[in-house]
Formats: sequence, structure tokens, C-alpha cells
Amino acid sequence: MARLAIENPSNFWRDKASYITWFKAPEKILEGDPPKDKWFPGGITNISYNAVDRHLPKLRNKVAFYWVNENLDYKKEIS
Repeated sequence: MARLAIENPSNFWRDKASYITWFKAPEKILEGDPPKDKWFPGGITNISYNAVDRHLPKLRNKVAFYWVNENLDYKKEIS
């Protein structure tokens, strides 16, 4: 994967961008040159939405996280 990302970063990251939900699709994948390049210019997304919220319709009644302390006491939270 690292070789593919180095050889053609735009194609590599275009594929990865298809796995996230965009509120506004990016106009391009990569613009400019290092170190001032811009990734996904014009795109709007939300990492919290992508990490949790978009999964709620299918996983509504699943445990969201387990909390465990050093004494192995635990709680589970349903989202």
C-alpha cells in the first residue's frame, strides 16, 4: 500500500476517500505541491459523523464502547 501511495497519491487517496461520507464532495483529490499541498480541496466532511453517526441505522442497539478501569470494573454504553 505504501508503494501505491507514493507512486500515485491522487489515485490512492481517491480510492480511500470513497469510504467516507462527504457532505460536499471534494473538487479534486490533491492540489499544489509539498509542503503546501491541499488534500480534498472544496470537500466537506465530519470525522465524528464518519466514525459514529453514519453507522447508527444499522448498529443502533449495539454496544458503543466498553469502559474498563485498572481494577477491571467495566460499564458498557448503548448509543
